[in-house]
Amino acid sequence: KVAQIRRDARCSLQFQSGDDDFVLASGIANVAEDNATLLSRWRTTYDLYFPTELDRKFARYMEVRIETLRLWIRGVTPEPFGLRSSELQRGDGDSWEVTNTD
Repeated sequence: KVAQIRRDARCSLQFQSGDDDFVLASGIANVAEDNATLLSRWRTTYDLYFPTELDRKFARYMEVRIETLRLWIRGVTPEPFGLRSSELQRGDGDSWEVTNTD
């Protein structure tokens, strides 16, 4: 995955909360690969997924600057639910603007 991000840092992340809330977040990824960053951000809860020193050697952090959010939230996005989304684009700074509703 790190090699893919080096070639093209654009990525999308999908999140779901229950049956009625979905978000597709798209942006530019940055992979932190240096040991200093890894050590400064490491939490003991990660040991479950990276139990050995060798496993941790291959761990990476990915930060994504989200530029676009597509939302499917029942009661917020247009009906019929699931067919249309609301889209927000990052504006200047950290402001967000609604750019379309399918």
